[in-house]
Amino acid sequence: MKTLLTVDPGVHACGVAYFTDGKLNAATYLCASNKAPLTISAPYLAARISLWVGLAGRSRPSEVVIELPQVYRRTLSKGDPNDLINLAVVCGAIAAQFPNVRFVRPAEWGKQIPKAIKNTRALAMLSDEEKSRIEYPKAKSLSHNVLDAVAIGLWALKRKKKEN
Repeated sequence: MKTLLTVDPGVHACGVAYFTDGKLNAATYLCASNKAPLTISAPYLAARISLWVGLAGRSRPSEVVIELPQVYRRTLSKGDPNDLINLAVVCGAIAAQFPNVRFVRPAEWGKQIPKAIKNTRALAMLSDEEKSRIEYPKAKSLSHNVLDAVAIGLWALKRKKKEN
């Protein structure tokens, strides 16, 4: 059985998706406190992801794909570029929990396609059963993090169409 864990990391929360034999098994949004310092939130998030993987009888993933922060030209950048350093620390903490980790940059898996279009396409590739396995955060504005983790997984699996 081939298993895949994909992560859309954030400094205080991550979208995660778990695939078994090419099908979405589960996806959710895991948080640390927004007020926690990085020295606490990075290892806490990594431990929460590891624990989440172990829940419901999920086995350790055969492969892990984590989105790696990418520096953009200043005109395209949002916020403080130094925040990417904190995000890289979270990526490293997560990677330390698992073997067979591969990092992928946003432009590699998502090209330059707007987030709303990527998310719509990802959902269109899923069966109704797979869609029912997505646990969205309470704040709808954060749903894109979970859908990005799902989309990264579909990209890594090279899935192109709905599999019923």
